[in-house]
Amino acid sequence: MIMSNSDAPTASRPASGKAKVGFRNPKKSFADVDSALVAQLISAGVDVAFVIENGVILDFAASAADLNVEDPERSWRNAPFADIVTPESRPKVETMLSTGVGDGRWRQLSHPSPAGFDIPVNYTTVRVGKTNRILALGQEMRSVAILQQRLVRTHQELEREYDRLRHAEARYRDLFDAMSEPVAVLDAESLVIRELNPAARTLLDVGENEAGGPFLDKFAKDAGRAIGRSLERALAVGHADVHKLRIKRRGEWTLRVSAFRHDDSVSLIVRFDDGDRSGLAADRTADLTLQSVVQNLPDALVITTSSLRVLQVNGTFLRMIHLVDERRAVGDDLANWLGRSSTELNMLMSNLKNYGVVRNFATVIRDRFGVEEEVEVSAVAAPVNGEAVYGFAIRNTTRRLPAGPDLRAQLPNSVDQVTNLVGRLPLKEIVRESTDLIERLCIDAALKIADDNRASAAEILGLSRQGLYSKLKRFGIDE
Repeated sequence: MIMSNSDAPTASRPASGKAKVGFRNPKKSFADVDSALVAQLISAGVDVAFVIENGVILDFAASAADLNVEDPERSWRNAPFADIVTPESRPKVETMLSTGVGDGRWRQLSHPSPAGFDIPVNYTTVRVGKTNRILALGQEMRSVAILQQRLVRTHQELEREYDRLRHAEARYRDLFDAMSEPVAVLDAESLVIRELNPAARTLLDVGENEAGGPFLDKFAKDAGRAIGRSLERALAVGHADVHKLRIKRRGEWTLRVSAFRHDDSVSLIVRFDDGDRSGLAADRTADLTLQSVVQNLPDALVITTSSLRVLQVNGTFLRMIHLVDERRAVGDDLANWLGRSSTELNMLMSNLKNYGVVRNFATVIRDRFGVEEEVEVSAVAAPVNGEAVYGFAIRNTTRRLPAGPDLRAQLPNSVDQVTNLVGRLPLKEIVRESTDLIERLCIDAALKIADDNRASAAEILGLSRQGLYSKLKRFGIDE
């Protein structure tokens, strides 16, 4: 027998939600069971089991294939149980082996693995008979941990996508409401007004809080029939016009109708043009102002053909690639300046052709001397005279400040900051600061490569796990 009824309360997992039910008469039920059969049953029921006395492992059984351990016989037998878990799990070990024996609770501990990642295992403990020996039974939780990580990453991606959609909707709403031209958006099937901008509400006498209603009801019957035929033509060929349509107390207007598809529905955009050309001079002034703003934007702007031949650039792009004359860039292939490789640029163009827009694509830009800088690219595809034209907004991210406060801001962050210390600190202290900078940058890079797995990061850096933990604590990044 391994345990008596009084010494080993039956343990059940908290996740089950069921009441604990134990054997009524284990002494009678298992009277003829020998120790070999008990060991076999325990090995078959759990992924790992330890027999521990005074904190030292006397014997164990483990599934090496499941736990991905290499020859645990040499490292686990006769070793303190606290030495085979990660430093973060050791306080739990002390509780589990002292006050937690036989309480039926499951505690998650992590074991370091030669493969470079920690293995989470859920343990419960019982006392073996009336001796000081403790039986620790464990179930591997690595698959659950992987699913939890995937769930967290998926949730974060959904949150980021929701933010992008919310900002895009806000930009669309601001643009739609700011248009001075009356614009209405109709449902193509029912011709019910979906949206009106403020100018269209004023034109059609629709209150701000009122629904649009059927579009044709806003006009006389004769005009409504002509508009209906134009809307049908727009659905068939994509666009149509209704000329000299008189709107009560608003004069004559030309309706320009365009059809567009969104997801599985079709909508119609109706623009009202009064034919007034008195504002051409003001429009010309606005165009010149817009050109001036575009030329002086801090982000580089490039317009290309569908084959990526440069049509137009602004001054910021010329400064990025160190060209003085725009004519040296126009007609050139954008691939000569943008992208680490042809594969990366092909990926950007594939997304642009499939979705019509690309946001925050991380890549590099090369100047005429071959020097590369990190940039983010946002691009859009727009039809002009029946042909696709691509617009690229390029933002330099090399000198971008971090989004949040850096807990390690006490250390210099670049070579320039180190050299700025000359004259203010002795050479010995400057060298010490430089060493700290290099160590911190290397640790950051290793953690990124290892996806924040400290065991793998320590192996990449050639450090022991304890050595890496001490450096993380030193630089204030132990959490």
